[in-house]
Amino acid sequence: MIKMKLLLTFLLLSTVGLFLGNSVCQAEYIHPARKVYEHHLKLPEEAFLTPYDVVIMALDDLDQERYYDDIRDYIEWYFKRINKLDIYGMSGTIYDFTLHGNRDTVIKQYDSVDGYSGLFLYMLNEYDKKTGDHELIRKHWDTVCAIAYTIPYLQQPDGLTIAFTEYEQQYLMDNCEAYGGMNAFIEMGTRLGCSFDKKYYTEVRDNIKEGILGELYEDDREVFFWVNDPTEKSRKVQMKKFYPDAFAQLFPIYFSVVDKEQARQLYDTFLRYHPEENWVAEPIEQQVYCHLTKSKMEREIK
Repeated sequence: MIKMKLLLTFLLLSTVGLFLGNSVCQAEYIHPARKVYEHHLKLPEEAFLTPYDVVIMALDDLDQERYYDDIRDYIEWYFKRINKLDIYGMSGTIYDFTLHGNRDTVIKQYDSVDGYSGLFLYMLNEYDKKTGDHELIRKHWDTVCAIAYTIPYLQQPDGLTIAFTEYEQQYLMDNCEAYGGMNAFIEMGTRLGCSFDKKYYTEVRDNIKEGILGELYEDDREVFFWVNDPTEKSRKVQMKKFYPDAFAQLFPIYFSVVDKEQARQLYDTFLRYHPEENWVAEPIEQQVYCHLTKSKMEREIK
């Protein structure tokens, strides 16, 4: 009888422990995008997000050499969400989404393809360099190539990329991200010994840079147009206007489109109108980009 009571007690405790253990595991799960984003800003229970915005947060974490495991989880999640064929007939793209707690619902839209793809490739290369997690890249190399190909697919005869097939604007920010993404893709493929057409992608990269410097640079004022659209009355840069005019000037610096001397000149001009103490008034994604550029200036340029 005593043995039977002991057995029943053991089974009861085991069941309770198993239940509590499962509950703890479930409670501890946090969506990878939420986790990375909330390193910087708390999100509401239901929140609209772009994969692009989360990549910006991941870049800041990498710059500060922290949360590598969380970033890896987000990269894995990102790869799983890559479209084989999206609503515009493109592959290698990714949609925006809404978080409901720690579940996500896809929204079949994106703000851009050239910018999303370029920035993700750039972040992926930074992650690989910081962590040495080469197997993650090798495992998903076919998907990495699909993402990379979206950039030449959107490239125009002038060298610049359009945002996506149904939105043919050529933005400075997107093109700098595309240029940075091509650099990153070439670096990763070469460093890891993965198969890709290096000559082709080098030409794509170089043509983007030529397009940025040839089509978007305003020589008289030594600043960049934020969009390549002669019909756009507001494209003439007003440095007092933070977004998009002044903010866009950071992108040729951060993605190394310009040389060190030009980077210093652009950054000094930006700070003259928008000193660091004022950045806190801007959206968190833009604040982070400002700090990433500052970090690059301090580390590599000044």
